[in-house]
Amino acid sequence: MKCNACWRELEGLAISTTCGHLLCTEDVKKILSNDGTCPICDQVLSKSLMKPVEVDPSDDWTNESMNRVVGQWRQKIELMQGKFTEKLEEQHVAYQKMGKKCQLMELEIEKT
Repeated sequence: MKCNACWRELEGLAISTTCGHLLCTEDVKKILSNDGTCPICDQVLSKSLMKPVEVDPSDDWTNESMNRVVGQWRQKIELMQGKFTEKLEEQHVAYQKMGKKCQLMELEIEKT
């Protein structure tokens, strides 16, 4: 297993972040002494919410961690889909209004 930040092999103890990434203890120290954000997803990290884990995790821990990450990404995707749909509907309404304006202008031109 490798650190998600520096890609060095993890030995002994690793740190699990609140966003589901595994980091070596050296990178965690660097991150917390700098801006405190995850180098992978930019989520603000809290030392109190990080938990140490064994590098040779059981299948249960791996599945739990992956399910959490997948769940977080699904939520982000659903949010993005909602925003996309909203913007698409706004553009459709604007397109329809513009079409009506064009029809009115064509009628005005025909009258003259």
